[in-house]
Order: sequence, then C-alpha cells, then structure tokens
Amino acid sequence: GTAQTLREYGYAGPIDVMPNGADPFLTTDREGARAAAMAQFGVPKDKKILLFVGQMVWQKNLKLVLDTLSSLDDSYRLLLVGTGYYEKQVREYAQKIGVADRCIFTGRVSDRETLEGLYLCGHLFFFPSVYDNAPLVLREAATAGVPALLVKGSNSAECVTDGENGYLAEETVEGMSNRIISIFKNNEERAAVGRRAAQTIPLAWSELTKQVEARYAAVIDTHGRK
Repeated sequence: GTAQTLREYGYAGPIDVMPNGADPFLTTDREGARAAAMAQFGVPKDKKILLFVGQMVWQKNLKLVLDTLSSLDDSYRLLLVGTGYYEKQVREYAQKIGVADRCIFTGRVSDRETLEGLYLCGHLFFFPSVYDNAPLVLREAATAGVPALLVKGSNSAECVTDGENGYLAEETVEGMSNRIISIFKNNEERAAVGRRAAQTIPLAWSELTKQVEARYAAVIDTHGRK
C-alpha cells in the first residue's frame, strides 16, 4: 500500500518497503504496570476496554471510533492515549454524542513505562485509521499482547490476518460494532489472537536495523560498480 501511494504520486523508480520496529517492553512486572496505570488514570476493572493510542486528529478516524462506542452498550469504555491539534474538538464531539462519561482521555504520556502500563490495560486495540501506513502503535500494542481491530483493506492492516493475529472489519459503525461484540463473546480466543499478534507483528529495532543496513550496502555496492 505504501509503494502504491508513491506510484500514485508519480514515482516510477524501484521501491523497497521496510517495516516499522518496536522496542521490547521495559517493564518486567506487567501486572504491576497494568495496575499502576489503571489506578493513575481511573481505568475500571469491570469494563471492556477499547484502546486508542495516537494523535488526536480526525485523520485517524476518531469520529468512527467515538460513533462506534456510542453504538455499544455501557459495558465498554474507551481509553484514548495521546494529544493533538483536535483534542478539544474530539472531547467536545464525545460530549455531543453522549459518550464522554465512557471515555478516558489521558493526554500526552511521555513516560515509557506509564505508556506500557496503558497498553496493558487494553482488551482490544481499536485503530480504524486509513491515514497511516505502518503504525508504530499497532506494533507496540502487539508487543503488549493486545489484538487490534483495523479497517479491512487499509495499509495499517497489511500485517494482520483476520482472526489469526488481529481483526478486520468494514469502515462503518455497524461493521466495527458488530465485530467488537463478536470479539468479546470469546475472551479465550481474543487472548490467543493477542498472543499470536505478539509472536508475528513486532520486529525489534535491532533486527530491522540489520535489514536496513544490508539494503543500503546492496545499493552502495550496485551503484559503486557503475
């Protein structure tokens, strides 16, 4: 998808697409980190937590996120981590459609271990952005063992096989809400999908750097002979 976007911009040369990396979690006490984050930000223990991490900008499909929450019952809560140009408008929209009391806005989180704890709070990473190509946050969520729900056919979803290491749905409120309800009907399967996401999606930066270095060496070698 990223390569196709470059083609649409008019680029006709060779393309190598490299994935994003993800650092291993610093915390060794995942339960402790989760409990600390829940206490700090008031994340309830008895609700299904949908997690969004990223910039508060409409391009991330946040209207769809909030509209989907509005279509779900009171057993769901939405944990939104991050800030951005439109955070005030996002909060106002949540108030307008009556879901503000079911949203937890953390604002900017710059402490790495706190962010890790927030990832661990999520039961499902809800990221229906069609704006991103290889989102780092998807890889971080997978590192936490949190499966993601993405838009079917989006660039963000290229590393996900539906029902195996993540979930895909149509870019509509009905499509997303129906899939979320279905996902939470089987918590054991959802946890298994999260484990497979952790095994298949993240790539350590140390390994990615080796791939990039090898590719640069090949390019230098090719052009050096001309």
